[in-house]
Amino acid sequence: MTSTLLYVTPHRVRGAGLPNRPAALLEGLVRSRAFDRVVVVNRLRADRLVRSGAGGRLRRRGPWWWIERDLEGLTLVEHLWPFGQAESGALPAIARAMIAGGSGRDGDLVIWVADPKSAIVFETMESWAAGVPVIRVFDAYDAWDLSPLVRGNRRRDAVRRGYAVAARCADVVFANSPFMADRMRHGGANIVHLVTNGAPGVSESTELAGSLPHRLGFAYVGRVHERVAVPLLEALADEARPEPLRIIGPIEREPDGWRRLIARDNVVLEGSRPQVAAHRILAETRALIVPHVVDDYTRSQDAMKVWDALSIGTPVIATSIPPAASLPDYAVLLADNPDAVRAAAQRIIRGELAPFAAQRRALAAENSWDRRIEAIRREIDGLRESRKATG
Repeated sequence: MTSTLLYVTPHRVRGAGLPNRPAALLEGLVRSRAFDRVVVVNRLRADRLVRSGAGGRLRRRGPWWWIERDLEGLTLVEHLWPFGQAESGALPAIARAMIAGGSGRDGDLVIWVADPKSAIVFETMESWAAGVPVIRVFDAYDAWDLSPLVRGNRRRDAVRRGYAVAARCADVVFANSPFMADRMRHGGANIVHLVTNGAPGVSESTELAGSLPHRLGFAYVGRVHERVAVPLLEALADEARPEPLRIIGPIEREPDGWRRLIARDNVVLEGSRPQVAAHRILAETRALIVPHVVDDYTRSQDAMKVWDALSIGTPVIATSIPPAASLPDYAVLLADNPDAVRAAAQRIIRGELAPFAAQRRALAAENSWDRRIEAIRREIDGLRESRKATG
């Protein structure tokens, strides 16, 4: 029996910067060879589709069209249909084409949705997937409707409706944080598994960490918007002076006090960096800081950058958000106010956490993406077996 994974995600699956959760999970699923065929569906704006190049195959089913490209280990489908009624028609057309060209009627289809706005496809599956065993998976990561980056009532309403559809229709929900797991259970989801973010495997940048004789300064890695508590970064920059505070990532919206922060002579804006370069920066600095405001939105998240730093042996200063709040203090120093940040910075500068680099790397290894993928595979295989048993 063959199996096709149809993976619907709003994010680029391969590209610059530290990976997002859907990309990291996808890479693990491809690496595990859990499926005979992997098809990734991206919804893109027209300008991004043009910039991605004109290669690929134009496919069409009824009024719906898309472009397919063969990448290493997967097929990438890119379409322009906006969320809502248009996408709810396009996704079934794409899925039917993948069934016909892939697993066929002798296989099964696992449809994995990582965008709540796309979960509407779960409602219509009985009408277009008849005769093919389908497992519906929803990845509930971050509370999109609480994000300052999701603007406009129409989008927020679409996100909330998507969560409701996923809770009602998905066969299994994987949640990145206890907040999201509780939210989906309260919404009526029957099977919810907590699958937090994981640590990357050994890489050249990880091996590099052991060979660097000195570390200097501190780093923030990630998108900058309202979730960043600028007073915490100010406290760190002042305590670290003259050592640099390096800020790596796009500035999407300037939080309060941002201009005051970046006026300091030891605050360095470095923009977005490829993943390997970002890992090298983590290996070069004394510690990573994750200065997120603590609220329902950041409690719904699970900061991947924490695991990236620990995998290299770099300690972390963070507010009380997942996963930092549950990790030992040889890995993460919790600091929810400027005084606590200053005290944590001094501990780092004095070298108090330096002897525990090996323990940090071991902790990351115990929480690798490969371990997360093993848990996901067990759950999906269990669903297959239970369906066989019930006929």
